[in-house]
Parts: sequence; structure tokens; C-alpha cells
Amino acid sequence: MTTHREMIKKFGFWHQSLILIEEMSELTKELIKSKRRNEIEQRIASEELIEELVDVEIVLEQLKETIIEREDRKKIYLKYREMKLNRIKKLLEE
Repeated sequence: MTTHREMIKKFGFWHQSLILIEEMSELTKELIKSKRRNEIEQRIASEELIEELVDVEIVLEQLKETIIEREDRKKIYLKYREMKLNRIKKLLEE
């Protein structure tokens, strides 16, 4: 069992979903602060912004691994991922 699945098993999917929402709001706050300090345009990321990005990524990976553990869900996930990435490629080609 992976660490991500262990976290979901210990705390529960819905609890970790709420943690993800909390972490995303903290990342949002740091992004707004960075914008206010004009750091984003200068491609400077504060340590706080990086920390919040890592927090979001970790909890998101926990939920993602749980959601797509079944093969049918994984196929759906991969279908939408490819579709969205193709859309981005088309935008870049314009």
C-alpha cells in the first residue's frame, strides 16, 4: 500500500478532500500575495508559495490515486487528460 493510500485509509477520502480545499485556498492566497508583490511577472516564487504548491500536489495525488485505482476510472481519467492536453497544444499552435 502506498503512502497516499495509507493516508486515505487512515483519515478518509472526504477528510482529505477537505484538506485539499484548505491547501488550495492557502495556495490561492500565496499566489495573490505574489501577484501583489509583482513576483509572478519576475518569475520569482516565494518559499511560502512553493510550500503551498507542494501541499496541494501531495493531497491531490492522494485523492487522484484513490479515484483512479479502478481500471475503468483510470481510462476515463486518461481520456480527459489527453483531451485537455490536446486542447492546450492547439491553443499554442494558434
